[in-house]
Amino acid sequence: MKLFKFISLSLIFLGIAACGPQYKTVYDMTPPDDQEGRMCLNQCMESKTYCEQTEHQGRLEEKKVCLAEAKIKADIDYDSYFQTQKKKGLEVEKTYGDFYHPSRCGRTDHLYSPRCESNYRQCFSNCGGIVRERVVCVSGCDQGN
Repeated sequence: MKLFKFISLSLIFLGIAACGPQYKTVYDMTPPDDQEGRMCLNQCMESKTYCEQTEHQGRLEEKKVCLAEAKIKADIDYDSYFQTQKKKGLEVEKTYGDFYHPSRCGRTDHLYSPRCESNYRQCFSNCGGIVRERVVCVSGCDQGN
């Protein structure tokens, strides 16, 4: 009984905590004043773009493998289901689509990469730019405070 109360109270607490405010870190970036610093920033941007493209290509390859594995699994599962239904003399009600779930392989249409962003901010700072980090509330914020 104590275990049940503990689990119940834990779930209630987690539910309340999930309804609280959500925060996000944002970065205010001020470029350097001098020409040399601005030229350096161009190199930072090129490095960031290359990093994002490389990571995006990696995600595309991962998705390609995931989709191939999902297809093989769906082929096996659907065939097994189909054969079982036929052996039992039952109607085949499900379709191949009930077994193939490509959406589980994730999205690849974004270029954002936390690692690339972090590297860019470091490069920005190394070039003489100023990076200011701040945390802002993005949802569930109490407007009264």
